[in-house]
Amino acid sequence: MAALALTSGGVISLAESTTGWTGDSFSLEPDIKVEGSNSVSAGQTNSGANDIYFAGTFNLSGTHIRLFWNISYVGNMSATNPVQVFLSDGANTDYVTYFTASSEYAGGWVDLIVDTALFTTVNLASISQVGVRVNTASKPRNVPANAWFDNWRYSNGVEIYSTTTEAVSFNDAVTQDVANAYGVLKKIDGIIFVPGEIILGRTTADNANIVSTNETIVFPDRLVTSNLYKISTQQGTGATDIDISGLVCKTIGGTAAEIDFSSSLNSLSMVGCSFIDSGNITMTPTVTSPTFSSNSFTGCGTTSISIPAVCCTWNNSGTVTVSGNGTLTGCNINTSASTIAVSVPDLADIIECNFVGDGTGHAVELTSLGSGTMTWDATFDSTTYAATNGSTGNEVLFVNVGSGTLNLSIAAGADTPTIRSAGATVNIVITSTLTLNGLVDGTEVRVYQAGTTTEVAGQETVNGGTYSTPISVSAVDISVLALGYLNLRIKNVPTNSDATIPVQQIVDRQYSNPV
Repeated sequence: MAALALTSGGVISLAESTTGWTGDSFSLEPDIKVEGSNSVSAGQTNSGANDIYFAGTFNLSGTHIRLFWNISYVGNMSATNPVQVFLSDGANTDYVTYFTASSEYAGGWVDLIVDTALFTTVNLASISQVGVRVNTASKPRNVPANAWFDNWRYSNGVEIYSTTTEAVSFNDAVTQDVANAYGVLKKIDGIIFVPGEIILGRTTADNANIVSTNETIVFPDRLVTSNLYKISTQQGTGATDIDISGLVCKTIGGTAAEIDFSSSLNSLSMVGCSFIDSGNITMTPTVTSPTFSSNSFTGCGTTSISIPAVCCTWNNSGTVTVSGNGTLTGCNINTSASTIAVSVPDLADIIECNFVGDGTGHAVELTSLGSGTMTWDATFDSTTYAATNGSTGNEVLFVNVGSGTLNLSIAAGADTPTIRSAGATVNIVITSTLTLNGLVDGTEVRVYQAGTTTEVAGQETVNGGTYSTPISVSAVDISVLALGYLNLRIKNVPTNSDATIPVQQIVDRQYSNPV
């Protein structure tokens, strides 16, 4: 079964006793509760500030408080009568406003989640009071009680792992969260809401066999630190195996959830997943034979990838930086949010990809010349990039190297890119196939760069009627010679693309070859 461990977590009060609750008259309520046997209830009666808090000693540095709270007097919340969460260290008390309008709170249980870093005037390492203030313009009714408090905790999120080696899903993790009332994973109408971080695996001997199929995760807009939301991985002496397919992961609000798979893993398969408005994507695990295919990223941050990606799509997202064993095969990169859509050290890392720009940036940045010979194997929407070489900033290929020479071949079916260079010399080498059909056996073929005597291909004796050769110049002159036939010269044949030429050799009636 799934198991959970809180990260940076602990208990403030589970509300099974009124001891420690201060600010009003409290009683236990067994029927209106979140977890356990009871909640703590009170009748708040002040016109103005209604404060309740739990007293104790807490180190709340670098975490988030999670306070289940419920009131029945909702009517007059406003900017001047807000609901506030407060912390005190005994010397100072600091307030963070949570609700400023009745429309923000419809009644019932709410998990008030607040980044403790927002409390700037208290010593977070030595907190003595955790509380909630409700400011009212009129005296609330208090019969028999009008406020309830339960399951006050602090944590950043959860680690998900397996009790043995069985497969566990995000839904399995929700079941465990509900059983423990951690308040990190919540399922509503089939959608898993996560106001915290998810870590797959542990740094201990525990295993984590995560198997997720067609699940949906939403990170909601809450008062959390900007780097809290994430799905990340880790592995200790146990094995962390990840098999995720069809996942939809979306962030609401400005705190974009990061996807960080940079740890060692026992295995990884991620297929057909969609990430929407996520933060930075890090796919650099240490793992053998990973599968990463048909995933999409829309409105996301940058991507760092060191594993092969197949048929993936990036829409309006940041730069995709390829390193290590990373490659992009059959991928689509559309309207990058950065001036560089993809950055690679070698053009061999881009295989049959397609680019659509927005008119302002480069499709590909090349950061190294390697051996000096590379092949460009990509297509692009020419209306979204510069039509000629230059330095306008929207050329297809930016060779970001200050010196040296790059001989660049164009793969069959690829589009020839416009180029910007930081100083290196780039020579376009067009590779196409020249084919001659209808040759008599014993024919000699010589191919020269057009208008020159520079031989670029040839064969002494051709049998079988066909001669075929790769060509890396834009035009050629062809000589066809055979005993008993007139010499044939075919001039200025374009070879920017594949060319097939039928040849009809003419018998030389003046030829004599006595034996």
